[in-house]
Amino acid sequence: MQVNNSLHKQRVYAETEGQGAPGGSCVNEMGYLWNAEWGGNRVVHYRPDGTTDAILTSTGIQSTCPTLAGEGFASFYCATAFVGLTALSEYDGALLKAESDVSPGLPENRFAANIV
Repeated sequence: MQVNNSLHKQRVYAETEGQGAPGGSCVNEMGYLWNAEWGGNRVVHYRPDGTTDAILTSTGIQSTCPTLAGEGFASFYCATAFVGLTALSEYDGALLKAESDVSPGLPENRFAANIV
């Protein structure tokens, strides 16, 4: 059994256009990616081809760790951090929740390896 750790097939999936940097992602059952932008006050919903489908403005500056969870994986959760911030809002360092009307999420794979 050999693990494929090759990096030669990398490609750019999407370019961030906001002020933030990618700060965590999750994927729904239709292959759309939710990406929280650290320092960007937003979460971006990308189509499978990497184009932007929707942008959610976050109440926290440093959004991270989005996930679709709960009954039917239809509730959207996103953590916000207060690391490095001096002026905090009530939403920095919080767990935010919203009901989603998009395709539900998938269970997370806790341990997976690409075995060739």
